[in-house]
Amino acid sequence: MRRARLCCDHLAGRVGVAIVERLQADGSVVIEGEHARVEAPSVASLAKLGLDVSGSLASLAASKRPACRPCLDWSERSCHLAGSLGALICTHCIDQRWLLRRTGSRALDVTAPGQLALRHWLGSEAWAKVA
Repeated sequence: MRRARLCCDHLAGRVGVAIVERLQADGSVVIEGEHARVEAPSVASLAKLGLDVSGSLASLAASKRPACRPCLDWSERSCHLAGSLGALICTHCIDQRWLLRRTGSRALDVTAPGQLALRHWLGSEAWAKVA
């Protein structure tokens, strides 16, 4: 549960926190207090994860749901990413079978291909905190 889990429809745990930290570090997401916004670098950053958001950014911004917002992670005491972008990243990771849902639980298992893909995208140092 602490490594990876669902929080509603987005990723939480060490994986979720590492993802938001990566997006903040490269300027893709800016978090200011209770609010967050998606920035232009997110297109290139998420493309490296295999996720094409170039057509989605306008629809994310136009949605009634926030494009992204910080969500306090109970186990890590840091934020992970909620909102439409958080859900999109979560869905992508599950669709790629990088993360598998455990029956009857919010816990997610990180598969071997998921470990490779996420370590490559997050970087070895950030992945070491997750693993």
